[in-house]
Amino acid sequence: MGSKAAFIENIKRKIIAGSFTIILLSSIYFIISTVLIDATLSSGLAELQEDTAYIYIPLFYAVFFYGVPVSLISDSLAKSIAITTSQKEIYMTAILHLLAGSIVGLGSLIPAVTFFVIDRLLMRKPLIQFRFGAIMFISLCVMTYLIDVSIKDVFGLS
Repeated sequence: MGSKAAFIENIKRKIIAGSFTIILLSSIYFIISTVLIDATLSSGLAELQEDTAYIYIPLFYAVFFYGVPVSLISDSLAKSIAITTSQKEIYMTAILHLLAGSIVGLGSLIPAVTFFVIDRLLMRKPLIQFRFGAIMFISLCVMTYLIDVSIKDVFGLS
């Protein structure tokens, strides 16, 4: 990261990659639990939404408060290692993402790999403008707040 502008662009890309990771994995969970587990028919849509919220909330916080900073650090570290060892940077970054994902647990490898792949796709072909990414991120923040409030109301934690 040579300049401040490159660092800011890197942060923007990581936020967009994190947003896509959350949306993709939450949607996959929702589809799997609806189609394969058949939760909609047996226990009702409200319980399915609650189960999806329990997946979405930790995923949101983990990706944005752990994944994005760790990804920024691993990219910088991988660049330094790649320069000193003459290895390709993408291999170093992939290894560091896998290690950082496995620190939390094996279940966190799926979000780590998904985040890494989406980030690399955005790095190669920046298809998404930052304004769209910012709107998506703000929408995720609002949705997280609303889900947090509704879960606290359900359990009487407020």
